[in-house]
Amino acid sequence: MALRIISVAVIALLSTLSFSATSGQLTRCDTESCVAYFDKFVVGAKRGNAQAMATLGQFYYFGYGTNVDHEKAVGLFKKAARLGNVAAMYRLGLYYLGDNPDKDLPRGLKHLEKASFHGHEESTFLLAIAYLSDEFGATDKEKADKYLSKAYQNRHQKIPAVVDMIAAKEKISTSNYPRLYNSMDYYPLVKTDNNKSKWAHDDIEVITVVSPPLTEILDDQALAFRRPAKTTGSRLPSLPCRLLPNCQSADNLQDIEDMVNFASK
Repeated sequence: MALRIISVAVIALLSTLSFSATSGQLTRCDTESCVAYFDKFVVGAKRGNAQAMATLGQFYYFGYGTNVDHEKAVGLFKKAARLGNVAAMYRLGLYYLGDNPDKDLPRGLKHLEKASFHGHEESTFLLAIAYLSDEFGATDKEKADKYLSKAYQNRHQKIPAVVDMIAAKEKISTSNYPRLYNSMDYYPLVKTDNNKSKWAHDDIEVITVVSPPLTEILDDQALAFRRPAKTTGSRLPSLPCRLLPNCQSADNLQDIEDMVNFASK
């Protein structure tokens, strides 16, 4: 039941396809400033810059500086993903798993798997839940074990609660979740006073990462795609995660955390 609650929360996330721009919320906007940003990213996308395409896709999706056009948004996400933009792969995964006319479970999972392969941690966690739960119609214990182990190695903050939920139904061992078991054996969780699992380092250090405001993120991106490419391959510049809208998270992931907290009480 607890795992089902998490799965329902994940499905609710997918149905919204809401993307945050880290500390700033990307929403419908028709001010001169928003239109100016839209125009800048049109130029960047035409130059073949993958990050410009991914961000421009978000502009079209929400109507930021332009009219809402989901078809153009998805088209730009596809182009950016083909050029190696991991955040675009993640957004496509969410889109095809979401509640829309283009819903396509295999395609959605494929895009999330590509993003996970390239190190996108939230994609890895969502894949673990998708393959673990029966709510998505994609239950696969072997794949669930693979992505649970990977999410565990990433030290995903919600994995301890998921481990407790699995353990409440069956003992985690080498026979049912061998990869997860080995990861847990290498780096064990510890128990709280109320017998809930947590990461051993939780009480040692808490680092709060404060992201810059939306306009600063967009300005830094625009500056980056104006510079000449440093490689002979893709013209995608290397930007740190903090400068990419939704590099690791999507809006409403707080809903999942709330559900995990509720289910694990």
